[in-house]
Amino acid sequence: MPSVDDKRRALLARRLRERADRPQGTGQTRAAGLAECVIPLRAGEGTPLFLLPAVGGGAGPYVALVEHLPPGRPVYGLESPGLHGQSIVYKLDELAAVYLDLITGIRPDGPYLLCGWSVGGVVAQEIAVRLRERAADVPLVVMLDSALAPSEPPPDDTTVLGWFAEDLSATLRAEPPDLAFLHALPEDERTDGLIEALENAGTVPSGIRAEMRQRIAAFAGNARAYRSWRPRPVDVPVTFVLAEDTDAGEVDRWRPYASAVTCLPVPGAHHTMLQHPDLDKVVDALSRCLGEADPRSP
Repeated sequence: MPSVDDKRRALLARRLRERADRPQGTGQTRAAGLAECVIPLRAGEGTPLFLLPAVGGGAGPYVALVEHLPPGRPVYGLESPGLHGQSIVYKLDELAAVYLDLITGIRPDGPYLLCGWSVGGVVAQEIAVRLRERAADVPLVVMLDSALAPSEPPPDDTTVLGWFAEDLSATLRAEPPDLAFLHALPEDERTDGLIEALENAGTVPSGIRAEMRQRIAAFAGNARAYRSWRPRPVDVPVTFVLAEDTDAGEVDRWRPYASAVTCLPVPGAHHTMLQHPDLDKVVDALSRCLGEADPRSP
């Protein structure tokens, strides 16, 4: 018997296909083929909340957050196309275009409530730019500890592999493996070398190498998209939820790119803010933002 999530996903796919049949341009056609990138995290009434993925590309980090938000509001998590058999996207503006098609496929008209952790907040801000170019109402953009990318040369592939290991290990509160040996491997063997090191460290189980390769590729695409991106200003207020271990200067760096920036400090670290016990204060902050931006919804 299909689960509730299976039924929601099928309904979403049908809705996106129906929009694709309308003579409204190519965006909806692309969205119909990417329905699996939308994860219905919670059903409800009223204005939905859209959660943009962090550099890992998945909606998984948001599950606990959504479980603790006030009930009644629909919530959708978006996932990177590369996690669902689609081409890896290496430019943030192209990622934003994909997610925007998916969002408007679900909700053709505003208002739009956007939130993203880390890189997801950067993408959310660019989606807000594009929605405002269409004169859409965007009352909420929440960045969960979303730093601007530093102005540095593009990283090499092995550096990105190291970032993946560090990000995964920090999220799982595990010790990252020593990857110095990767440089001695041929380039086409380094991804599998990383996976083996993560297996040996007990960070990931064995037997999921195909999935791990896919996740690493999606991570690499998102990381490169983020590192090369420079944001555009938008006439929308932004709320920056600042983790305790993050430089408060990150908030000020966003001020040229929003009509106003409000900082809500929370305890904890960047990689643990969506986990207990740090999660509670993030839930409080986001709940407050939602209530102020959309008081008529549940």
